Amino acid sequence: MPILVVLILTAACARVPWPEPPFGFGGSGSLALTAFAFLLPIGAAIVLSRWAAAAVRHEPGRRLEIVRIYSRYRRLLGYANLFVAALAIAGLGWGWTVWHRAVLPADRPVLAPMAELLVPAPYLVAVFAVWIIHYDAERAFHATAATVDHPFWSRAGHFLFQLRPFAFLVLLPVVLFAAQQTFARMAPEAANSWYTHAGSMLMVPVLFVGMPLLLKPALGLKPMPPGPTRDRLEELARRFDFRCAGLLHWPTRGQMVNAMVVGLVPKARYVVFTDRLMETLSSDEVDAVFGHEVGHAKHYHIPFYVLFFILSAVAVTGLAGLGMVAAAEQGWIDAAAWEPWAGLPPLAALIAHIFLFFGHLSRVCERQADLYGCRAADGDRITPAGIDAMIRALERVADLGGETTAASRPSLLRRLFALLRSWQHGSIDERIRFLRRVLERPELERRFQRRAYWLKWAIVAAHVGAIVAIGSYFGWKEVAKAM
Repeated sequence: MPILVVLILTAACARVPWPEPPFGFGGSGSLALTAFAFLLPIGAAIVLSRWAAAAVRHEPGRRLEIVRIYSRYRRLLGYANLFVAALAIAGLGWGWTVWHRAVLPADRPVLAPMAELLVPAPYLVAVFAVWIIHYDAERAFHATAATVDHPFWSRAGHFLFQLRPFAFLVLLPVVLFAAQQTFARMAPEAANSWYTHAGSMLMVPVLFVGMPLLLKPALGLKPMPPGPTRDRLEELARRFDFRCAGLLHWPTRGQMVNAMVVGLVPKARYVVFTDRLMETLSSDEVDAVFGHEVGHAKHYHIPFYVLFFILSAVAVTGLAGLGMVAAAEQGWIDAAAWEPWAGLPPLAALIAHIFLFFGHLSRVCERQADLYGCRAADGDRITPAGIDAMIRALERVADLGGETTAASRPSLLRRLFALLRSWQHGSIDERIRFLRRVLERPELERRFQRRAYWLKWAIVAAHVGAIVAIGSYFGWKEVAKAM
């Protein structure tokens, strides 16, 4: 869920007139209310961690069941932290407190540099506290796992292990946004100059291309050690004409079962495998997972995602901003009263748009990648043996990650919860059932690929059409101002 969390934290850093603390409380009262509000999810995390650690020690035979229950409720507590953060910022006056107290002394008080990061700071503190709290449960799961031989992290080491990807994927974009806000506040003339806008636009492709090069040191990734597995995967890459800068090993001490491909261009593209995935899956299952990651590249999913986000940012934020302009012209809203809030509706619309449309698109792309993994597991064609290997790999990942797979179709409530949990990739249960349908009816694969192809281009056409229509109707200068 990093994309949505980044957007939500970015919205928290935006310059808006947050409501004052309730009941006439001042800044100190708002701080006390905010701290008290976070006690509930943090207290629940303490109870959950202690229960899980005690339960798995007393009944190690129920380990998988306990892991699934623990994972489900931990994820719910993550959503609870986001809800409490929104309540604190908008309802308990924490946003107002930051913008009125963290200021530089001057004739007209100006928010201190980077002080907007204090608005989401209580949420970040709660996240960090939860990592420390859940250490005991994670250590107990590690101690009772039959397939993990690594020593577990120390408490500090475990915290740093959690912090590194969070800092790279979540904190870095939010800090960059806060830096841009500070620059615009401290040097408005320079911030509005043409060369600043040109530099900002140039930085976007540079970041997309260059970020994978920073991922290796940021996460402590290492080259995959020489051996039969590496030789076999390199041979698969040559057979599928897949080029990358290297195969990387992510030492997590058995904490993660995952693989990913990162990078737009071959010279800055890596395929990453965690230690537990490589140690737990069989050779044909590892081949299927590698084929899945190759499938993302062969179907051009990553550049298509970049295109989707660029078009969405222009179309959705432009439409939302111009919608507010039109509503003000019709007298539905007071333009002067809404002006300080002008940045939030476009951002909220973009968050909803990404959850609904990018979520669906991404889940379709995951199924395309799964089908490519079936090809890699057994020659160069989708065969029953290849599908079986891909299904076994998914089932193994689900078991190790505490996710359930059901033989029958789950209830609507369970499916909704699975959507919230895995809105971007789809639940493993859904992906397995899709592959089983393809196994029973092979013709479904070609039909699915055709629908996926037209879906992607229909999305591009819809976004481009919306941008052209908005620009033609309102004028391109007005669209630029609204954004």
